[in-house]
Amino acid sequence: MGNLVAVVKRIFLQFRHDPRTATILFVAPVIVMWLLSLVLTSDEYRPTVATQQLPAQIERLYQDEATVVAFPGAAADAYLRDGRADAVVTVNGDKLHVELDGSDPARIQAVMEATQKVLSNYRDASVAEQNARIAQMPESVRDQARQMGLSVGGAGTITGVSTDTVYGGTDWKSYDYLGPALLGIFLLVFTFITSQMALVTERAQGTLERFVATPITPWQIVGGYAIAFGLIGLVQTLIISGMGVWLVGLRMEGNFGLVVVTGMTLTIASVVMGLAVSSFVRTPIQVAQVMLAVVTPQILLSGVFNLAAAPRVLQDISVLLPLRHGVDALKTVMIRGEGWSAVSFDIGVMWLMIVAFFVIAAWGLRKKKA
Repeated sequence: MGNLVAVVKRIFLQFRHDPRTATILFVAPVIVMWLLSLVLTSDEYRPTVATQQLPAQIERLYQDEATVVAFPGAAADAYLRDGRADAVVTVNGDKLHVELDGSDPARIQAVMEATQKVLSNYRDASVAEQNARIAQMPESVRDQARQMGLSVGGAGTITGVSTDTVYGGTDWKSYDYLGPALLGIFLLVFTFITSQMALVTERAQGTLERFVATPITPWQIVGGYAIAFGLIGLVQTLIISGMGVWLVGLRMEGNFGLVVVTGMTLTIASVVMGLAVSSFVRTPIQVAQVMLAVVTPQILLSGVFNLAAAPRVLQDISVLLPLRHGVDALKTVMIRGEGWSAVSFDIGVMWLMIVAFFVIAAWGLRKKKA
């Protein structure tokens, strides 16, 4: 029993002498769960709907369920490709025609739920209007009018909904939309862990200290690791992307080469980010805890969950994370089928982050050298 108590005491004394690990151990879960609560309890997303020449009653009902803008009358698919609305709603015969962006299942669901509510309220209002009209008829013809049914007429000519999509389709499954996000997450996690553990292992073996004591500069150390793991990451990108598309069956509407370029960029960003973090981490347990603190928030804010209705602070934080830009670029290629011009911004931002992480990693090693 005494030996057992001694082991327990030794472990707690290790934490006492390593406040960094103790802090990460308890603070990281708090941050992660706080972010999760904000993401999952965000207000319901209010879609943006562009309308054209709808009956006045339906127009008013849409304003209760969505943000309504006037459709200028250009091609609906081009309007939606520009990201100016989630859907364009027009009248086609006796039906509402809803043309959806189709690239985000959460937005599709929000638009269709709003449309179904509008149609349901419209029918209820039409029935109430018809009943009021029948009530004003002479009693001799009232029963006969009811037996004839509720012929709505006039404002009640809309009887259903037809849909079309610019991206995606009715045969798309959930994993078709989640595929790009999962692909980006796998690339980030695998390379981040590997690069993070590399420097920590070198430090534990005493190799890193000998490296730092040589004429090799911190820039060269970080650059060497970045190149080596970047090449490894290229192979991982090809394996993960290729198997995702041809084995798992993820949708590929665009150029596979762009997926590889995007994945490679995200991989390099993950590697250098891992090196930047590990330059300040000393023990393997800190690696595990830092991974929870660094990777999990990126997953939550990457696009797996719809952030359009999330607090503004989360949306602002997400644009500072490489995984968000990597997933956005992968979605643009794999779901929307867009080309280089559509993903160049996100790839450019990731390269700026690579430079920033590289500087941080080199500074961390330089500090040790000093």
